[in-house]
Amino acid sequence: MKSLAFPSAKIAPSGESIRSSSAALDRATRLAGTRCIAMALHSYTGHGPGQTFIEVVNGMQVAGVDVRAFLPRLRVSPAGQASFRSTIPLPLCRLPWKWVRGIGARTTEHAILSALKGADPTHTAVFSFPDMSLKTAKCVRDRGYALVRELTNLHRGTARRIIRAEHEAEDLAPFEDITLESVEQEIENLKLATHIIAPNPHVRLSLIEHNVPSEDIFDASYGWSRKRFQNRGLRAKRAPGERIAIFVGRVSYQKGAHLLLRAWHKAGCPGKLVLAGAIEDQLKARLGNLLAHPSIEKLGYLQDVGAAYAAADYFIFPSLVEGGPQVTYEAAAYGLPLILSPMGAGRFTEDNGAGHIMDPHDVDQMAAAISDFAVRSDLGDLGEHAAKWADAFEWSVIGPDRANIVALAVAQRAAQLGSR
Repeated sequence: MKSLAFPSAKIAPSGESIRSSSAALDRATRLAGTRCIAMALHSYTGHGPGQTFIEVVNGMQVAGVDVRAFLPRLRVSPAGQASFRSTIPLPLCRLPWKWVRGIGARTTEHAILSALKGADPTHTAVFSFPDMSLKTAKCVRDRGYALVRELTNLHRGTARRIIRAEHEAEDLAPFEDITLESVEQEIENLKLATHIIAPNPHVRLSLIEHNVPSEDIFDASYGWSRKRFQNRGLRAKRAPGERIAIFVGRVSYQKGAHLLLRAWHKAGCPGKLVLAGAIEDQLKARLGNLLAHPSIEKLGYLQDVGAAYAAADYFIFPSLVEGGPQVTYEAAAYGLPLILSPMGAGRFTEDNGAGHIMDPHDVDQMAAAISDFAVRSDLGDLGEHAAKWADAFEWSVIGPDRANIVALAVAQRAAQLGSR
């Protein structure tokens, strides 16, 4: 089956070329004096998308942007130098998240607008990660501020197209989780953003597919944290036939787990396949016979996945829909050679000599890659290349990328206001 994404797409820049682009931005702006009011609609627990937001904001702060960040709820105190504030008041913030999610969105957006009172649009930008209501976005723009939006996944229209096609191909119930109404809302919301950050080359392409001007899109990436993964280090690979492959993420059709399971069996189940993530019910119901093979170990969701990375020999991630695949950067940081789909590759390219990027629907090709990694004698060399590549994507290294984009947004807005 042909790839449902962007088969003609060229791989986007590596970390070094992104940083060269950011350096050019930095020359055109001055970080000193730049302020940012940031928001994310997550209940922060120290993991998941909320942690990514914390890393992004702290990276801006360290690079020189003065950031005030708002989230609905902080279950734990974020580390770092930026200022973080929760918006759901006591005792409501102690209730289950599903009960207070709506309240959290309203209180966070109210906090953003309140923080802008008395601020100066020639020095301050608003950063949304990613969602903000259309009403609040209009208020931000009406007050004269630049609005920087990070698109943490594909454009909803593209994601809907890909997932619906996969459901049809797999004879699953029609996918309706992303509605046409929500796609239209995203289109209207993006029109209000002055600068849009794409953490994955396919995010950029999905924006262009929906008529977002390319000059409004700025490349960045996600990364990994040395503090979080202190047990990383290169380890000798197991003997052929004993090697462990690992998949990290929700074990679902959207993440290409059905294609991985077929490829694993086609390769002859050479060793052990570890699935570190919750298994989607419909995949379990449809492919339970493949999941039940004794070579497959199902760990479920892991808050601390470091030990699982450390125990593996190579990494497989054939995702069909992806924003910025942090698990790819994390696996590479542990010295794991990579078998990836284009979506799962992020900023990885095969030029790095650390693995393969392939059409996830080409099960024969994926099976051949698995068979190769299960026995090849130089797998450790590939792991060294992966770890070296990942060094360019540590959060402390990529922090300035977004700071430069925010500073550029402020400088351009100041120039527009000054010309009136």
